[in-house]
Order: sequence, then C-alpha cells, then structure tokens
Amino acid sequence: MRGKMKLLGLALALLSIGTIGTVKLNAATYVDNSPDCDKYAIVRCGTFSESKIRSEYNKGDHAAVFGAFGISKSETTGMKTGVVYQNGTVKVGGNTVATNAVMSARYLGGSSIKGSSTAKRLSVSHMGSAQTALVKFDSNGRFMFAIMKPCGNPVVGTPTKPKPKPAAVCKALSITKIDRNRFSFKGTTSTANGAKISQYNFKVFKGNVLVKVINVNSASTSASTGYTLNTPGTYTVKLTVTTSVGDKTASNCTKTFTVTEAPVAACEAVSVEKLGRTSFKFNGTASADNGASISQYIFRVYKGNQLVDTKTVDSTAKSASVNYSQETAGDYKVVLTVKTSLGDKMAPNCEQPFTVSPPKVPGVSINKLVNGKDYLRTQVGVVFDYQLKVTNTGEVDLTNVVVTDTPENGVKLVSAEVGSISDNTWTYTIPELKIGESMEFTLKGKVLKYQAGRINNTACVDAPEVPGNPDDCDTAEVEVPKDVKVCNPATRETITVKEEDAKNYAPVGSSQCEEVPVELPTTGPADAAMKFLGLASLTGAVVYYTASRRSNV
Repeated sequence: MRGKMKLLGLALALLSIGTIGTVKLNAATYVDNSPDCDKYAIVRCGTFSESKIRSEYNKGDHAAVFGAFGISKSETTGMKTGVVYQNGTVKVGGNTVATNAVMSARYLGGSSIKGSSTAKRLSVSHMGSAQTALVKFDSNGRFMFAIMKPCGNPVVGTPTKPKPKPAAVCKALSITKIDRNRFSFKGTTSTANGAKISQYNFKVFKGNVLVKVINVNSASTSASTGYTLNTPGTYTVKLTVTTSVGDKTASNCTKTFTVTEAPVAACEAVSVEKLGRTSFKFNGTASADNGASISQYIFRVYKGNQLVDTKTVDSTAKSASVNYSQETAGDYKVVLTVKTSLGDKMAPNCEQPFTVSPPKVPGVSINKLVNGKDYLRTQVGVVFDYQLKVTNTGEVDLTNVVVTDTPENGVKLVSAEVGSISDNTWTYTIPELKIGESMEFTLKGKVLKYQAGRINNTACVDAPEVPGNPDDCDTAEVEVPKDVKVCNPATRETITVKEEDAKNYAPVGSSQCEEVPVELPTTGPADAAMKFLGLASLTGAVVYYTASRRSNV
C-alpha cells in the first residue's frame, strides 16, 4: 500500500506517521478504495474482485501469506463488500461483523510469516483510517476473513455473534383412516425467531400423478383436513407449509395411505410355450382379490377369425396350463377367457399368437475349385488339385450322401484322399452330414496332351433326403496354352514360347534375325585386293544364306 496523495489540500490535517494506505483525518474517517501500488501492499495495486484474488493467489509469496491467515483459494468466492477500520472493526452494510482485526503488510513491524521475507502479521492500527474489503462469511453467517481491496492485505478478527435468523420447520404429517375411503390429514409445524405460518398445503399423488390439492389457511402450528377418495389404490400425501421464511417440507411430512379395493377379478395373461413343430403348451394366469373367485380357464384357438379348437381347464387357482397339438402349418392365436364370480374376464394380454411351422426342408450344395480358383492355365503333365466342398444347407441331417467327379476328355484324375476312381470318375459316399456341416475333398489331376480350349470338370452331389438327382453340381476349368515358334532378336535364334508371349518376339524369318557381315581390317595394297576378293565371296555367301532362309520359311 502507499500513502494517498489525493487530499493534498488537507495536507496539514494528515497524520501519516507509522501508517499505510488511507491516512487518518482529524475531521472524519475517509474510506479508501483506490489501488495501493507501494511496497506495503501484499498484492501490488490491490485485489478489487474475487477473480483477481484467485489469479494472484499462487504468485510470489501470496499463497504463504493467505495460508497463514487460514485463507484457501477455493474459499475466495461468495464474498461481500465491507470496510476494515483502523480501530480493528470490520463492517458490512453498516453492521459490525468482526472486531480486534489483524492484518498482514510488508516492511512494517510485526510477527514474521513463514514463506515470506517481507510480509508481517500486525494490528490494523498501522493502516489508514479505513479500507474497502471483500469479506467472507461461513454458512452460519459468521465472519471468516477479509481481503482489503486497495492492497490485497488479508485480515482476520473476532467474529461478532450474528442475529438469530427466523426459522420454521414442517415437523410431521399424520393420517387417520376413518373408513375404507375416508381419511383425516393433520400437519404440525414449529417456528423460531419470529417466523410466521400462513398456509398448509396437502398434495395427494397416485404414483407420480397429482390427483388432489387441499389448502388450509392457518397461522397455527397445526392444521387438519378431511379427504374422501373413491378410487381404490395406494396414494401419497405430501405436506408443504407456507411460512415467512419460505415453503417448508420434510421426509416426516410425506405419508402413504391405501383406499381399500372392492372385490376384483381379471384375466392377467396367456403365454405359448413351443414344445415341438406341432405341439404347444398354453399357460394362463388370472387374479381374484377381495372375495372374488376363479372357476374355469377356457383356451380358444383361432386361425384368422375362424375358431379351430377349444380347451377347457376347471380350476380355482390363479394359473392353469393345457397342452395343444396342431398339424396344419400356419399362423394361429390363442384367446383365454377366465370364468370368475364377477363374470367372464378377458384382456389384451390374454391373447397370444403362435405359428405351426411347415416341415423342415432338406438341402445340399457342392462347390468346386481347381488350385483354389474356378479356372486354371496349366501345362501338359503338370499335376494340379481339384478342391470339392459339400455342405448341408437344409434343415435336416443327411445320410449316405454320394459325391462324384468326372472331368471331360483331356484331363486324367490321378489320385484322391478318399473314395475311388473308376473310368476316370471319382466317387465317395458321406455316411452322415449334419445340418450346416461341410466336408472337403482334394483330387489330383493332370492334362495328358495339348487340347485347344478349356477342359471342364463337373462334380455333383446327391442325398437320399433331397428331392432330385443330382441335387447340385459345380464345375472348374483348366486350359493348356498353345506353343508357337518365334525369332529371338537378341540371339537371332528360333525358339518356342506360349502363344500369349509371342508378342514379345519377332516372327520367324524376320529381318531382325538376319546375319550381318563382319568388316575385315585394312593393312595395305595387297590386303586391299584380298579384302575385295573376300568381300565378294562374303557377299555371295550372305545372298545364298538369305535365299536359303527364305526358302525354308
């Protein structure tokens, strides 16, 4: 904090020796609310808001100073504006909330504060006449601490006892049953410190639904009302008391009560338990209370709107069951009627659909690949694998499932893991194939000689339980590419390649494959003559070679 120079016109009236912040005037107390940016301030230039306090809390030695005064960062909320006076009094709204105030300041005498080399603990008598401050109260309205706005100096003191607050409590609610559906509600309340009562509010609920509100205007600590309700059931009444300190209720002011029901009976539900494709069990439940009774359960079966069957069970119990069989496939419903002392009882829950499923359908499939594909290019004499997979795709287990595999001419079956090969046809019988089960087989085959086009291989499956013969077939194809002769320009030789690779070479007889004469070295006149003769001979040889090559094409 710093000595304020705002009152220079009254300088002769100032007493500033040994004080900080706002000075003491001879005429009257001056409340300072301007920033103190001097060396005495704990927070330079002050803390004029709660957010400023929190933003400065962890800077420098602030946390140590505030902590020494029992002030945590989380408590610097919900504060009120007040004034700290030099005489040790703290006021809020003109009311004294604390006395014997002690503060912290820098560079003045007092007790040292751990964690700070400059801050001391000392009486507020060392400050000017008054400082604005943010004041914190506890939940009971008692003074906890203050922080001076201009300088951020923390202050503690002796709290004054707050004036007792008016209070009111909803003490209890009692319910007296007069008859099956007639009741009396009574509420009691207590008040203190001048609190006033104006009304008792009784709210009646059924579940979460409000069914009745009864208001009793009364200033007394108790009030009663009568209530009649014809609809049977369990209800809750909640009492709220209107007072001068707000609406009051409590757990003791909420009670439940029951309006006794008249005799009742009902069909509660029917369920269908499937025992097999054509067999079922019907389970019916009913209720009968307050003297009502059950005598019979009637189960009626309909297909559409047509009555198909009726099953009757004589019983006084609250449940009954009956077995039922129906061979004709289709959609049905069972309707339950319960005979009671209050008449025949039916309900939406006493109607239930069910279905008689058609007979299960068998099925089988076969899938065939060659080396894992539908089509394979191979070479003559190279052994490859046929893969067969047989699957039960139906709804019944299969037995004695016959699998066959017969390739077209050109492919020979070499071997098989199981089964037998006869006349180039493989055959195997699967003893049993359950629903959803698959079996896989591998056959080895090869192409014996070149044959133009694709060679087909068909595998079939036939199960006695599945109509038709065969039940399913699948094919895989192999093909041997044709060999052709071409000229390799790199070596000037005629070679054999696959037909699809011929585009990478020259045709046989192409000029790219003709031989090129080699030039002889020149060494002198005699050699020149020999060169001429040799060249003539070589030229003749090339012409002859070329002619002979063309004649062979």
